[in-house]
Amino acid sequence: MAEAGKNGVISWNRLGYKWRGEGPFQRVTTIKSKKGSGDALTNWAARMVAESAARIADDLQFGRIDLTSAIIALKSDQLAQSHNQNRDAAADFGTVFHDLVENIALGDGDALHIADANIERSVVLAAYKRANPKVKDEDDRTVRLWRQNLATDAQDDITREVAAAKDRLYPDVQAFLDWCDAKKPRWIRNEFQVFNRRFNYAGSVDALVEIDGYLLILDVKTSKSVHRDYSLQLAAYRYAEFLAEPDGTEAPVPGVDGGVILHVRNGACELLEIPCGPSEFAAFTACRGLYDFDRNTPEPTPWARLPMPSLPAGIDDALEAVFR
Repeated sequence: MAEAGKNGVISWNRLGYKWRGEGPFQRVTTIKSKKGSGDALTNWAARMVAESAARIADDLQFGRIDLTSAIIALKSDQLAQSHNQNRDAAADFGTVFHDLVENIALGDGDALHIADANIERSVVLAAYKRANPKVKDEDDRTVRLWRQNLATDAQDDITREVAAAKDRLYPDVQAFLDWCDAKKPRWIRNEFQVFNRRFNYAGSVDALVEIDGYLLILDVKTSKSVHRDYSLQLAAYRYAEFLAEPDGTEAPVPGVDGGVILHVRNGACELLEIPCGPSEFAAFTACRGLYDFDRNTPEPTPWARLPMPSLPAGIDDALEAVFR
């Protein structure tokens, strides 16, 4: 799911979802993150920075850049933010694959051609962001003109990146198509938004699908591994209060038999059953409480002696008469 988007009267960005003037409803994935993940995220970010530094060293060693350029690269903010660049690139490729799943589910005969074009667009956009780290918003025309004006060597670098990305993703595409042929899922609904007013959250469900006679909430993951806390995400979807239609109407969330993750990675496609019952939903609502605590609890302040309450008129005289 893209960080920002719109589906009829429904809209979302990094701050949350809006629905018919209501909101923002907090994103399910943001609430889920309150569970924490130990040192895994810190270790991953450190590894991304280290790998970027190693690439700079290789470029220097093999003469692709000079010493001055290497020093500038090592001291730049871009190196420090390389984990965010890797995260953004991974998110872009995840979006490409999500779009492919949706197009295949809809029976779009041009789905593979669209995926091919989207891969190239994602690679070029990532290169543009690396070259223009301070630019927040970009449109296709700006990126296209930027690419056209690049030097030949830079153009060739992007062409190689595109080819490498396609080599990386096409085995996953084929694995997904093979899985569809084998399991023959019945795609009932794709990419829809659910809301819960009581706990003030919303999220986008990848698909509602029937497999082997079971009605399931399905989420597509292209990450390196599938974590058990995804059960909180699926439980939040399952127990949402209503399904938001693009025309502004509210529909019941379909009752399902369970939830699954379709994990596609390294040329393999696997369907994983994920517990998402009442206990998982209770854990999700606990994360909701932690989120509210972090946002609403004031920072500690220096101690100041509280003022003593004043006594009602006449009490002082009465006490003096008793203890005189």
